[in-house]
Amino acid sequence: MKATEILRQDHDRLKDLFARLGATADVDQLQELFDELEELLIVHTQIEEELFYPAARAVNGLVEPVEEAIAEHDAVDALCDDLAETDVGGPLFHGRLKALEDTLLHHLDEEENQIFPQVERQWSESQLEDLGRRLEERRTELLEEELAGV
Repeated sequence: MKATEILRQDHDRLKDLFARLGATADVDQLQELFDELEELLIVHTQIEEELFYPAARAVNGLVEPVEEAIAEHDAVDALCDDLAETDVGGPLFHGRLKALEDTLLHHLDEEENQIFPQVERQWSESQLEDLGRRLEERRTELLEEELAGV
């Protein structure tokens, strides 16, 4: 599968998790969904920063958008960390969740409408497939590390 397709699938999963988080008031379910969201964000941002962004920087016109995307990751990480310290049953949780969602959706939109199309225009199918394979391999490693408590 192409790298951009893999990343778009992650984006779709993130959007779905936000929708599910917004649709429940059950504290246990909120915690479970937030934990899933946090894990996906950690793995997704790491594979982007380790593999996708360095490769995308080489694409004509993408140095600045990639640098902006990395800065947005920092903002998302800070919001996510803040949210992780917030009681899911408390009054601040949904406001902080909304701030995270707004920031992340803006970031995803920029990737999908600026970065991905340029990469897809300038890379061959085999380049996209090769990077996709490496993204999947690294995702598997990260998830195995998470399970092992590394």
